[in-house]
Amino acid sequence: SDGLQKATNSALILAQAAGTTLPDATRTLALSLNQYGASAQEADRYINVLAAGAKYGSSEIVDTAAAIKNGGVAAAQAGVGFEQLNAAIQVLAEREIKGGEAGTALRNVILNLEKGTDKSLKPSVVGLSQALTTLSGKNLSTAQAVKLFGVENLNAASILVQNRSKLDELTASLTGTKTAHEQASIRVNNLNGDLLGLSSAFEGMVIKIGQSSNGPLRSGIQVATEALNSLADNFNTVS
Repeated sequence: SDGLQKATNSALILAQAAGTTLPDATRTLALSLNQYGASAQEADRYINVLAAGAKYGSSEIVDTAAAIKNGGVAAAQAGVGFEQLNAAIQVLAEREIKGGEAGTALRNVILNLEKGTDKSLKPSVVGLSQALTTLSGKNLSTAQAVKLFGVENLNAASILVQNRSKLDELTASLTGTKTAHEQASIRVNNLNGDLLGLSSAFEGMVIKIGQSSNGPLRSGIQVATEALNSLADNFNTVS
């Protein structure tokens, strides 16, 4: 399908940009889209956000994926955009809260803000950034903060409140970029480019055939070839 081809094209670009394997890039992209209930048409936006996060922040894509796995659904349900979620993950990573730990902390912070009666603290009502700003203005005591977030989430909540301007800056940096395309182009523009391209093309073919088991082998190969051609076109366009 067009959606499957588009997602595979984007996964190929993410794999090249991150210097990771296509299966890993595919899982990361699929996880991200699924957490937000987003369609394959959003794949290009998502890979650029992921690549930009790794470029501007302290969390590599593999750790970011683990964080998204634990915190993505809560963020999406509270209206926290994918860009802002990634920015929050990077803010926590800078203070060495990474991977699944970061995702769990973000989930708990968001859910605790959401379950209160104060609408000015609900990300779903005022947005995460404004909720953190309002929270900062309340000057809660440690006991009050523990009651709101739980002792295990207090550190993450404090980091987010103290670094809310950084959160806003990163969110802006992660919005509307072409970072994945740019980094992929740079990575393949070297002596290993042809080998990397060949490897990704073959992995792409395997994924296509595996996900299209009801179709003929020829169809899978044709779609994988189209994906490779699209990737090559992207490199030519960016370079």
